[in-house]
Amino acid sequence: ARALYQADRLYDVVQRAPDDIMLIRNFDELNRWFERRRDNKDLVGAMLGTEGSHALDGKLENVQLLYDKGFRMMSLQHFFDNKLGASLHGISQGGLTDFGREVVAKINQLSIILDVSHSSEKVVEEVLALSTEPLVVSHTGFKGHCDSPRNIRDELMQEIAEAGGLIAVGYWPGAICGT
Repeated sequence: ARALYQADRLYDVVQRAPDDIMLIRNFDELNRWFERRRDNKDLVGAMLGTEGSHALDGKLENVQLLYDKGFRMMSLQHFFDNKLGASLHGISQGGLTDFGREVVAKINQLSIILDVSHSSEKVVEEVLALSTEPLVVSHTGFKGHCDSPRNIRDELMQEIAEAGGLIAVGYWPGAICGT
């Protein structure tokens, strides 16, 4: 319910300020945003996503519900282990649960961007093996640069990149060991 409420809030903002922000849910809308941005360099592109996928409440059908509401990116974990599997910050450091594997398949079926930021390395390895789509690491760091529990080892990041994935580094002390 909270994710749906937050989505409605974004839709309200987009409706109130269409010259300032545009919701992007597919390639056509992304291309339209690029066209509009040529004339308006301040136009913000917005995409709905979950961090941790707690919004699923343990129900596979909620992936479809969120997709229908416009969500196009989902991460599996955040700061603790959940019904999908283990977090980088969690206790178990294990892999995906059966529910997590079902969610990965559904996310792939719907072409939702799958973000493995905050997922344990075991989860990342399993998702990389299962996923039919490239992965995203939207905000973390490289363990070889900063040996932090928040970061993923370089070899695994390399595998993500070689599979066509996208890696974004977060510039804060926990990700880069400095400012």
